[in-house]
Amino acid sequence: MFRIIVLVSLIFSISSCGEGHDLVIKKIDKSFLEDNNISNKDKLLKVLEKDYLNFLGFNKQQQDAVISFYSANGNNFKQFDKGKLSSFGKLSVDCLEKPLQFGVPESRLISMNKNGHWIEKEVIMTCNLLSIGGLIKNGIVDFKLKSKKSTTTLDGREFHRQLKQLDTISLANLIIKQGPSDTNYMFIATHLFEFCKRFPIDTGTFSLKSKKEDTLNFEKNIRECLEKKGFLKKKSSDEDLNMAIRTFKKYCGYTIDSKIDEATLTAMNESTYNKVLRTALAMDKLRQQIKKENKHIRINLPSFELLFYSDDTLRSTHRIIIGKTVNPTPELSARINSIVCYPYWKVPQSIADKEILPAVKANVGYLSKNQYRIFRDKKEVEPSTVAWRRYSTHFPYTIIQDPGPKNSLGIIKLEFYNSYNVYVHDTPSKSLFRRSFRSFSHGCMRCENPVELAKIILDFDSISPRNRNVYVRDSIDSVLYRAKNFKIPLKRNIPIYIEYLTVSATREHLFFHIDLYKRDDEYIKIMIGA
Repeated sequence: MFRIIVLVSLIFSISSCGEGHDLVIKKIDKSFLEDNNISNKDKLLKVLEKDYLNFLGFNKQQQDAVISFYSANGNNFKQFDKGKLSSFGKLSVDCLEKPLQFGVPESRLISMNKNGHWIEKEVIMTCNLLSIGGLIKNGIVDFKLKSKKSTTTLDGREFHRQLKQLDTISLANLIIKQGPSDTNYMFIATHLFEFCKRFPIDTGTFSLKSKKEDTLNFEKNIRECLEKKGFLKKKSSDEDLNMAIRTFKKYCGYTIDSKIDEATLTAMNESTYNKVLRTALAMDKLRQQIKKENKHIRINLPSFELLFYSDDTLRSTHRIIIGKTVNPTPELSARINSIVCYPYWKVPQSIADKEILPAVKANVGYLSKNQYRIFRDKKEVEPSTVAWRRYSTHFPYTIIQDPGPKNSLGIIKLEFYNSYNVYVHDTPSKSLFRRSFRSFSHGCMRCENPVELAKIILDFDSISPRNRNVYVRDSIDSVLYRAKNFKIPLKRNIPIYIEYLTVSATREHLFFHIDLYKRDDEYIKIMIGA
């Protein structure tokens, strides 16, 4: 539905929508719109004058884009035919009624007065189509400045030319294609549009509790939640309820069953509206990303996933474990320079203070049992000679864990320099990979099947066909068999991008992940102009 606003005709000095207008709104005489002695085409030309467009709330770029669009159209109507919606106008309404289906908040468009003259509606509808396309193409949020970008538009003449494709493509798909051709982006954009057609964008939030906390009304409340979100019809059977839970969990990227755990409750308590806004934000991040090299590793923290690409082809996918909310894994980009087999672990001071020191105070044998050694000024110190109870924090020793099966880094580490001192590594705690929600580390990224990842990296490690790494995938097995610390340098460093996208997609499906570090909220407020 078009939002209702009151158009005030006597405004002299106010800028519209915070979009940086450089024109002063002047008193506008609208009487010509009701003058039967003036042709509709002449009325359109008067509405297309810049003073009038400024009065309607168009910024300078929107004015230029709309004027050029109608110039390319022979200054004829496009949205209406003699005061009634044209066939193209009906397509436009379908797109403009729910701009969030394209990842564009409604607040970024020109508001429509439902009682306004149809010629005004004509140009506003066209402007909003151009604005949706422009925002999709150029971005909504300035992530460096943490501010919203001015609403930009498509080139009016160029968009008019593109409309000739409507014999072979829908208007909605034409708008979607204004975004980048990046595969990840297109998967999300296409699935978002389909999701918004299938499910209502409900704004209600819930306060669902676990079955243990809410034994009486648990199933009733789950049903009500899934009904409002469009996953379940009213008066459905228990089997329908179980199917709805499975469908909902699939959209969360969780194990597809009818069990409801804490992560599922968290996802259910969030409104669909907020999920769609997070999707719009993820799309905006993707459209403004730097172009990745043909060979790279990409980690998306909210999806707990590592992806290795070579020659723009996905070669390997791995589950990962990331930092707890109190030890969040940072977003960064770096370059992997080596694969370390049987790594040493230099324990960070924070972990030494909070976890190892209390354990040693309780039992000094804890160090030898877990293959830790302590050093002071690079000289090894016998643990039994240290008065451990003297220290509470920042004790003056460096703790090193020797390579081996008990090492917290496991048997493989991917090494890359970064100021956060985090890396990708193996872990002895394999059982955690079976969980859907994997936030358990101190900040590093624990990788499932890291040996296979290391082998695949070596498969593609070359500068040229004749300049390949002397170490090949079989070398990994040989080095690991020796069970000693060994570093394999890479011929060509591999870029690694650690990102935070709370929505992702495959070719088949869209996934809404939990915003576990609460990093989206600030940008969503900027995106919608709050």
